[in-house]
Amino acid sequence: MLFHPDPKKEYKEKARHLIVMSKGNMYVFDIVDRDGNLVKPAEIQSHLKYILCDPTPPAAFPLGVLTSENRDVWAGLRDKLVAAGNAEDLRIVDGALFCLSLDDESMKDHIHISHNMLHGDGCNRWCDKSFTVILTKDGQAAIHYVHSWGDGLAAFFFS
Repeated sequence: MLFHPDPKKEYKEKARHLIVMSKGNMYVFDIVDRDGNLVKPAEIQSHLKYILCDPTPPAAFPLGVLTSENRDVWAGLRDKLVAAGNAEDLRIVDGALFCLSLDDESMKDHIHISHNMLHGDGCNRWCDKSFTVILTKDGQAAIHYVHSWGDGLAAFFFS
């Protein structure tokens, strides 16, 4: 489910990692070092370049789309994912500072931008993160808030 540079790395300390979604695939890497400082921009750029150049095909069954489901349905599906041995991967996603979605399409017009930034096809989103930064191929950007009423409203009123 997750691709990261060091598959044996433990993600049990304070959140220092970022989840990146591209083509429905998920990647993880640290953006904060052990001392609480941001890692060097060149290191972040290197990770992002790797992700953008990764030849892995689009996910056949992108898990992110499940997070857009009805909350009760998603909870049941999540339980099944945990029972199937994905608890650690889900814990890593849940513990990430935020999600970065790299969308592989260009926006056509304001309606297309609105549709994409609100939900897109769901494959490249993890709706349970407090917020997701979305970047499109042509440089459009937006922030997607969790679809729980409390998180989105709090961010809206205090941003």
